[in-house]
Amino acid sequence: MPYSARINTRRSGLSFAKRTYLPRAFGLGIGMFCVASVLYTQDTPLWLWLLLAVYGLIWPHIAYLLAARSEQPFEQETTNMKIDSAIGGVWVALMSFNALPSIVILSMMSMNNIASGGKNIFIRGWHCKSPVVY
Repeated sequence: MPYSARINTRRSGLSFAKRTYLPRAFGLGIGMFCVASVLYTQDTPLWLWLLLAVYGLIWPHIAYLLAARSEQPFEQETTNMKIDSAIGGVWVALMSFNALPSIVILSMMSMNNIASGGKNIFIRGWHCKSPVVY
């Protein structure tokens, strides 16, 4: 691939990472409260609360930095979205599949994947959730 094409591809990937940064930070912050509302009613260990805080408050920034420093930011951001989907499925399971928060989280993850990358990323994200949900 010529140098100028690599620069344009990288620039396009960085633009994608920037566009997904704020929705991820906002969505995971709000989603953290959905999960916390259920974990509060359960006998939840401290380490799980800490993991929830790290995922909801710190992971969006780490995901952006990984994409921004990557040689191929678009692929890294797609991987980050797969990680978001997989971990979203884990939180649904940890909430014992509590109906309303689970639907909110899965809907938010699905809408984010569709808005960011269309049908292909939505399907990839759903496959990440499937092993956890079933």
